[in-house]
Amino acid sequence: MFKRTSLFIAIAATLFSSSLHHEIARVTVENVHPVHCERFGSATNLPLLILLHGVSGPSSFYREQADFFARHGFRVVLPHYLEGGHGPNATDENYDAWVAAVREVMYESDSAKGGRPPATVIVGYSLGASVALALGSQGQGPDAIAEFYGSLPDKYFRDLKDMPPLLILHGELDKEIPVYNARQLSQLCSDAALKCDMHIYPTEAHGFTLENLKDADQRTLRFFSQIVARRSAPFE
Repeated sequence: MFKRTSLFIAIAATLFSSSLHHEIARVTVENVHPVHCERFGSATNLPLLILLHGVSGPSSFYREQADFFARHGFRVVLPHYLEGGHGPNATDENYDAWVAAVREVMYESDSAKGGRPPATVIVGYSLGASVALALGSQGQGPDAIAEFYGSLPDKYFRDLKDMPPLLILHGELDKEIPVYNARQLSQLCSDAALKCDMHIYPTEAHGFTLENLKDADQRTLRFFSQIVARRSAPFE
């Protein structure tokens, strides 16, 4: 299996995005190609949100989404996880590599040392949602996942070990990843007594209009706020 290694501290670039600190660094994972990570916000005492882009790569849309979540109480990491595999094709081999890369990013980005770690959540879009679900299904994932119009890959569906609290956001008219994938995943979680909330947008296809994107973002914030509050509660 893949083994965690250390973060390369060398910074490839340091930028400012709408006054938020924005930098790019590189993470390496044994047996996986190095991946670059964009980081939004400089505070280290905030919950960590890993944002996984779709097959098009880390475009301006995903940077805008990262900026949004950074402005709402998270330190955000946008990993270029496709660099960890061999092209963008959704093969089992690539999923294994992408999951390993994201898991490494999750470990390396957790700045807590010796104490109770802050909450770690993932937002994934399309292919990125599928990578998030694959990671979560193995039982060593984040504290929660919000997945936008993705699906749990067959290999991981058959080998489900666990799933963190999950928010499914999908369009009824989606032809690229049909909505039955969302309903099937919701049923799988229900059968396994796992926490899963789902909202289907009746007029949406693959990707959301601005109005529904704003609604989905707010649903995501509310969903994660419950997780963060639970993780921040003192030990009894």
